[in-house]
Amino acid sequence: MSYATAKAALNLGMTDRIPYWGCLPFQTDFLGKCSGMDPCADPVQTSLKVIEKCGMSAVGGIFTDIPREAELRESEAEYDKENKIGYTRNLGWGKSTWREHTTFKTIEQVLEFDPTGYDTKNIDDIIAECKKSMEDAGNMQKIVGERAWLIPPAGFYNTLFMWPIECFGWEMFLMTAAQEPEKFGRLLEKFAQISLKYISAWASCANIELFQSHDDLASTKGPMLNPEWYKKYIFPLYPQIWKPLKDKGIKILFRGDGNMDEFTDDLVKCGVDGFHFRRETNLKRLAEKYGKDKIIVGNISTQVLTFKGRKEIEDEVKRCVLEAGNCPGYFLNVAGEIPYNVPTENIEFLFEAIKKYGRR
Repeated sequence: MSYATAKAALNLGMTDRIPYWGCLPFQTDFLGKCSGMDPCADPVQTSLKVIEKCGMSAVGGIFTDIPREAELRESEAEYDKENKIGYTRNLGWGKSTWREHTTFKTIEQVLEFDPTGYDTKNIDDIIAECKKSMEDAGNMQKIVGERAWLIPPAGFYNTLFMWPIECFGWEMFLMTAAQEPEKFGRLLEKFAQISLKYISAWASCANIELFQSHDDLASTKGPMLNPEWYKKYIFPLYPQIWKPLKDKGIKILFRGDGNMDEFTDDLVKCGVDGFHFRRETNLKRLAEKYGKDKIIVGNISTQVLTFKGRKEIEDEVKRCVLEAGNCPGYFLNVAGEIPYNVPTENIEFLFEAIKKYGRR
């Protein structure tokens, strides 16, 4: 069963097939074609059929509600029409959620900011929310059964580097970090305390075996600041933030966009148990160095899947299999999941290629 395959890979056990990790595709026409069902009428059974037919080993969840085109607001349908992302074939919303940062105009304003007042949530409330999420995930796992392992909701997006991006915006963040590194470092220590609160809450939950910790440390071309800046101000704080997880024996899967080649060694020293990286990171190099004792998730190109055809998609899957297929903890995965604008036939090509080339 795919559940057993995923659990074996999480524990670095070699399996006959390379497991696939990912969310269910959001395109309703693919879901309908793959399952032979009306996904809007029966989203749960549709989800289960797709998991089985696609051989998905680790999934982020199943659909419990899929809106029809007529149920969506006219403004949403118009937006998707303009962007060629029709709700007749997609389930989601394509607009960016990044907001404009108008509050911070100077380096002085950034340095005067007190992160301790930014998030005032009581830890008991956070613990209750985390436990409820794990309870819901457990109930969903019962529905999915042995078809696949349900990727736990345990994770945190703003591990450290993401906090100043969210609060100050890219420009003020980078300017302040570069011009006032010591003062900005003290600011990061305060942000780390917020992250520690949330991660401590997650660590208090039962039955968590994997925690996903996210930070976009790099752009597609590599680090956005001098690597020595990260070594001084970011990496020393990670072990402190992750200590509640390590104390409980919970595996840490680090997720980050961009080219992370510069940071893999540092992250291992900080205590990560695996990596979930996009195409920009060198999978071959990562597999050669850490493939025997770390979980690796990735790194099928979203760009290839979206804009190329069958041959290129097959070649991309074959590349990943050749580069990391012999690593016991490797999961095939589309970097960034499968976006709304991927053609249905390309999703079909993807899973056909995985079935064809995914046997070890």
